[in-house]
Amino acid sequence: MKNVITFADKVNNTTVRKKGKKVGDYLVVAYEFDKGHSSRIYNLVSGKFALDIQFANIDDAEAVAEFLDSQFGEYFPIWDIYPNADVFSLAKWSVMDGI
Repeated sequence: MKNVITFADKVNNTTVRKKGKKVGDYLVVAYEFDKGHSSRIYNLVSGKFALDIQFANIDDAEAVAEFLDSQFGEYFPIWDIYPNADVFSLAKWSVMDGI
């Protein structure tokens, strides 16, 4: 797998090191053995879920992460200043007539 990195999963207010595929500069897709063998998309800056969705197939998670990066990537640098910001809602409100 290309672009495999180690990152800090901070979902439960603890830091757990995980490996995942980096998508763009701000997203990472990780496979979780302990959560029903599913995949998740993480915010690389905060270490928390970018979306609260579990994917049964890692390829689906990667495709969604790539789509999110292509559509919302210009908003992701907000996470550098506000790591817990809901950039998807911010994007919705910043575009005329929403998304």
